Amino acid sequence: MVFRVKDHPELIAPVDYNNIRVLTAKMHNIISSGTIDSPTWDLIRTAKLAARIYAPLGTLMSLGDHVRAIRSFLNALRPVDIQKVEHITTSEDDEDFHELTRLRDDLKAYQDQLSRWGIKDDRIRRPLPRHTILSRMIVRFVWSMALFSLSLPGLILWLPIFATTFYAVHNFKKTGPIFDTWDEIAQYKLIYGLFSGVLVWLLAIIVTWPVAPFTAVLFPAFMWMTLRWFEDAVSAFRAFTTLWRLLRVGKSTLRNMHDKRQDLHGRVMNLARAIGLPEDPESYFVRAGGREKGRVSGSWDSTKSYFSIRRRRKRDWNETLRLYDKMSPVAMPDAPVTHFTPFFDALRNAPTAPDAKGAADRLAREVAKAGPQSLNDNDILDTLHAFATNKKSGYERESAAIAFTSLANILGAPILPLLLPSLHVLFDLYMDKGDVVRAAASASVKAILKLCPPESTRIVFATLVAILEAGKWRTKVGVLDAFKTFVAPARDAVAAELGTLLPKVESAMHDTKQEVSNAAIKSATQLCTTLANPDLAPHIPVLVKCMSNPDSVPACIKALSSTTFVAEVTAPALAVLVPLLLRALNDRSMEVQRRTVVVIDNLVKLVRDPKVAATYLSPLVEGVTKIATGAAFPEVRAFGDTALKTLLKSGASANGPPSTHRDIDGETAVALSTLVNHLPEDVASNGAPKYTLLAKSLDLQSSIVADLVASRNFNDSATWKRCVGTYLAIWTDEVAATAFGEAINQAKYAVATTSSDEGEILCDTLFSLAYGALLLLSHTTLRLIRGRRYGILGTNGSGKSTLMRQLKEGKVENFPPQSQLRCVMVEHSLQGEDGSLSVLDFIAADPALAGVPRSKIRDQLLEVGFDDGRQEDIVGGLSGGWKMKLELARAMLYNADLLLLDEPTNHLDKASVKWLEQYLIAHTNVTCLIVSHDSGFLDNVTTDIIHYESKKLVYYPGNLSTFVGKHPEAKSYYTLAATSVKFAFPPPGSLMGVRSPTRAILKLSNCTFTYPGRSVPSLYNVSCALSLSSRIGVVGPNGAGKSTLIKLLTDGHDRELLEKATRILTPEEKRVFDQEWVGKDGSKRKLELTINQLIMGRQKLKKSFQYEIKWRGLDHKFNTWVSREDLFAKGFTKPVQQFDDLESSREGAGSRDTAAHLVRKHLEQIGLDGDIAQYNEISGLSGGQKIKLVIAACLWNNPQVPSAILYEPSNFLDREALGGLAVAIKEWAGAVVIISHNNEFVSALCPEIWNVEAGRMTHQGKVGVVEDAFLDSKSPKGSGTNTPVRSRLQTPITSAAGTPVGSGDEASPSAPVVKKKKKMTRNQIKAQEERRRLRKLQWLNEGGPRPEDTDDELDP
Repeated sequence: MVFRVKDHPELIAPVDYNNIRVLTAKMHNIISSGTIDSPTWDLIRTAKLAARIYAPLGTLMSLGDHVRAIRSFLNALRPVDIQKVEHITTSEDDEDFHELTRLRDDLKAYQDQLSRWGIKDDRIRRPLPRHTILSRMIVRFVWSMALFSLSLPGLILWLPIFATTFYAVHNFKKTGPIFDTWDEIAQYKLIYGLFSGVLVWLLAIIVTWPVAPFTAVLFPAFMWMTLRWFEDAVSAFRAFTTLWRLLRVGKSTLRNMHDKRQDLHGRVMNLARAIGLPEDPESYFVRAGGREKGRVSGSWDSTKSYFSIRRRRKRDWNETLRLYDKMSPVAMPDAPVTHFTPFFDALRNAPTAPDAKGAADRLAREVAKAGPQSLNDNDILDTLHAFATNKKSGYERESAAIAFTSLANILGAPILPLLLPSLHVLFDLYMDKGDVVRAAASASVKAILKLCPPESTRIVFATLVAILEAGKWRTKVGVLDAFKTFVAPARDAVAAELGTLLPKVESAMHDTKQEVSNAAIKSATQLCTTLANPDLAPHIPVLVKCMSNPDSVPACIKALSSTTFVAEVTAPALAVLVPLLLRALNDRSMEVQRRTVVVIDNLVKLVRDPKVAATYLSPLVEGVTKIATGAAFPEVRAFGDTALKTLLKSGASANGPPSTHRDIDGETAVALSTLVNHLPEDVASNGAPKYTLLAKSLDLQSSIVADLVASRNFNDSATWKRCVGTYLAIWTDEVAATAFGEAINQAKYAVATTSSDEGEILCDTLFSLAYGALLLLSHTTLRLIRGRRYGILGTNGSGKSTLMRQLKEGKVENFPPQSQLRCVMVEHSLQGEDGSLSVLDFIAADPALAGVPRSKIRDQLLEVGFDDGRQEDIVGGLSGGWKMKLELARAMLYNADLLLLDEPTNHLDKASVKWLEQYLIAHTNVTCLIVSHDSGFLDNVTTDIIHYESKKLVYYPGNLSTFVGKHPEAKSYYTLAATSVKFAFPPPGSLMGVRSPTRAILKLSNCTFTYPGRSVPSLYNVSCALSLSSRIGVVGPNGAGKSTLIKLLTDGHDRELLEKATRILTPEEKRVFDQEWVGKDGSKRKLELTINQLIMGRQKLKKSFQYEIKWRGLDHKFNTWVSREDLFAKGFTKPVQQFDDLESSREGAGSRDTAAHLVRKHLEQIGLDGDIAQYNEISGLSGGQKIKLVIAACLWNNPQVPSAILYEPSNFLDREALGGLAVAIKEWAGAVVIISHNNEFVSALCPEIWNVEAGRMTHQGKVGVVEDAFLDSKSPKGSGTNTPVRSRLQTPITSAAGTPVGSGDEASPSAPVVKKKKKMTRNQIKAQEERRRLRKLQWLNEGGPRPEDTDDELDP
């Protein structure tokens, strides 16, 4: 073909690739015209056999004559081949043609049988006796072993030459795709073989230098003969194996084959005469002067040929002809012709890209009709792989990529598991020299990756990483670009994989190929945008630059150190930052080290998850420790020490990150077993997949299911359908596929699934929950069924109460409004309510219950336990337990559909808790959400458990025991032990005159107390005492008088005094404010009406106080000072006492330094997180955090009376916090009084119990006060009157007036007299020193315990 510009203008730039394809297709047709029309391989084999039967081995004929004989038989048999290929019918009268067909079939059957046995035609033509076969076998085997032994030394000399040649050719093949380079490979073999052979020859001459003239000639001859001997050894061994196969055939079989060959010989000779070949080929070719085709004859000819190079070439030709024999149906079966063959042919021969796409679309649609198993049964994928790896045809490579694109686009997502293993083949096409092939491969990869759901990110990334590590430079660029395509559709999944993916991408940044490095930088930048951390977003380019260029680490650390971090730091952010921080910690600059530890300190404070901290932050501990202990500058060491403490507090460990607890292989195996067990019947057979490709699809599905289970994603049915049901859609119908996905979720992995058949669904809501910048719940589902009682479990601060408050206020996304779902929250207190009303009036005053008649309110109160008498009591005087019942009654009057119970057992005694359990169980039409740390209550009440796990609500059917059975790590709900939560109480203050821990510091003697406005006393004749060693538990039913007893014992020091009825002014006391005061000048004034503005200040006046009084209607400059006695005389007792209480609190608060860091440290010692204590408002704290805050406030002043009165301290505290509190109480040195209905907590700490019931108190257990130890007179040691057992028989009244505390006189004569020590003279000092010297010498000589230095003159 001649190409000219005028004849082919389409080849001038710009070039249209379609024109190029048309031209190359035309050239391909011209070049391959002689190949496509050539005879089939079967016809060539048959013609060769016919020629061998015609001119058997030993016939003297030239090679050209032999080839011409084969061609003659080929042309004679070709019409049969054409008829079979083109399906041409012939008439039944054409006898010659039918005979020719039968001959061809018989020859082929004969050749196939010989190929199966592995013997030649000559062994059938001239059969050998069995004894001859055995003798020849022995001779051949002995001869082959002898020749091999003879050639072995020479083969050792050939090894360097073989190794050099192999290494050279191997490296040459790695330079790029191999097309028509076999000649170049032969040149490489020749050049490197010759060069290495000469080196071996020279080395042999040097080694044998004394006889070098002989070695120079004999060494090459020996090496050449080694090859000849080795070839003959191989030939002899081949003859041995052929004889062995012949021996195994059997006599009768050989005889039958011999008869069959005789028949074929006659028919072949008839055909030879018909086509004009000589009748006697052996004599004819001898007369014609032909050379022997088989064995050589003559001694000289044999010797000459043995050493000739032409013999080697003849053997190569014979080896080539032997390939015909090897192409038997056993060794290489004919390619099956299926109904997909025309589609492959169309795909292979498509002249243009649109034609290839059309053929590929037709192939994909045919696969859709035949089913996905046809990809395997018809070798479609293998054929496309063969097309893609055909180095000699760019058309096939491009067509293969186009075909994969069509399969992905037409078959859709269900075909993904079957196409994913082909990614490595397509990425290899990125290295193709043709632009169109690379473009087609890129489009195919994008089409396949587009099918991947976000949940498959880990599996797909693992496949891509393997290709990245093994691929060439264009392949690496393609993989790095593929990573970026997952950022938008699978943002969270990509973020979760950053820890394992970024190191691989970072390694690619340092690739020697600049294109790979640039692609890796772009890919890392895009991947890091998934961090979802607004504080780090501006620094992503700098962070990526640090990965590619470590020299930029100081600049990056400087930028980070000037950033204020406020957002939560999660695992993806740490995956990016920790490698950078490790590099910075190893920097030699003190400034970089200082900035680094500051950044670490700031970042770690925002890591909320201890598991994430332990996994990602542990590698930093070693580097920070080195800086904290070994930095040159003290300032840097101080910053390092602070950062180290923050690291360890967050959960990081110096022992390194914890080993992973996830067995991915085991989880995948369990998931696969579940998938197989739930397959529909039409695609399953005997407990296994019915199709092989379905098994491959299940492998991918099982990996995705394992990830879904690990992430606790059970309630999103769309996700399960996308990850399981979709892939079964092409194997069965759509309904069965959807049901399969739901069955997998429910059968094995759905922790709680509820159908509408089980009851009315109150809500099914997908939502997120945050408090400030802290994300509490992320994209989780709240699903509630009417009549169920759900227990919510989670640690303090996880957001349980916040969730309930948001539900109450209707702020949860998509939660039904109050008009559709009446939601009422029952809390433990009535803060902000009017406590002066009676119980009945209090309920009736609720605006939401304005239309409810009082009779219905009365009945509801009776139902929860308020009899008529208690309904008249004032709400402010109710105990905590009765307040809870009051709130419950009000909630039921709201006709609540959903009850939100936040710690409902707080302040309830055992009987009340039992009543509450029965009450909630009896109301089967009301759904309850319960937050409680009372494990027994949850065990008895709940029907389901909602557990906080990784910012998700996870549902578990059954009560708390069932939940703990499934999750043994949750057994802490039943134990009382301090694990991760530590409390540390400050040391108590000291009391003057109290030197014994068993001495009474607080007492009540025969006390009877009645609240104002009541006729019945709350306490009757109560006597008790409290010492520093006391650990007292106050128990009793609600309203029995426990709180009243403690308030009286502590002299009324109550933080809520202003809220109680004892401080509320009566009408008579209010009229006192209207009386006039007459001044010294005769002017009349009245006091300010408001109590808070009446008294403005207080100061000391002799042994009492005087108060600054504000006058009504006058400015502050007219304030005057009035003595305490005058105010009492005028009837202003309660305002004065109220102001005294406030001043006492202020004076106590001022007794300690209130610097922020000291207050923070104090709160941290009580178990409250320092950051929460310093930056959060009290209104945003959870119930448990508020309890910790109250305990910290009580202990802030190191109270003068070293006792802790803990009123229901277990309320709102989780089990770990409760354990930490118990340990702190045991270790505290002051007295402890605990009012609690938590029997487990009280019995574990308090050996002494005050049981208060109906206003009367009884002692139980061991009393911690020993009265006899505090008497003025000394009692003998060991006397019975000085033992704790003796003291139990006495009452605290005995020492009521006999101690300085009881009398109020600290200078009582009972105090011991302290004698003033007399000053020693000089002689006495010398004598004392002499005595001490003698004692020391005696001790040195005799040994024993060292004597004390004493001033006693009687001591030696």
